[in-house]
Amino acid sequence: MDRLRACARASRWAAVAVLALMLLAPARIVVAGEPARPAAASGRLQVRMLGIADGLPHPAVYAIARDPFGFLWVGTLEGLARYDGHRFVVYRPDPSNPNAPVSGQINTLYTDRAGMLWIGTFASGLNRYDPRSE
Repeated sequence: MDRLRACARASRWAAVAVLALMLLAPARIVVAGEPARPAAASGRLQVRMLGIADGLPHPAVYAIARDPFGFLWVGTLEGLARYDGHRFVVYRPDPSNPNAPVSGQINTLYTDRAGMLWIGTFASGLNRYDPRSE
């Protein structure tokens, strides 16, 4: 149990570090299906707090990744969520769906150049998800 708490604490700090790096990088506005453009082009930067009321599956976010298509992927203890700038689509384990995440307890996300989403979970190790399989 102590090891799980230590992993969770390390994952939270990793998420904070990733968010800090994202904030320090040149700001870009990304909307799914459109090319990224510098934030200066719009003249303003909008920050909005999103939570369960907006469709997030769990308040504790352990991982965040952006894919080449402009979607933001969020890993929580209750599943995986894809955010398109307007709404969340939640992916939970489903034994009848071979493309669904194997575990809902997600602690790491990574997107590769091919657009594959790699999902690290507490319970079932590493999973690969192809967003184009929908």
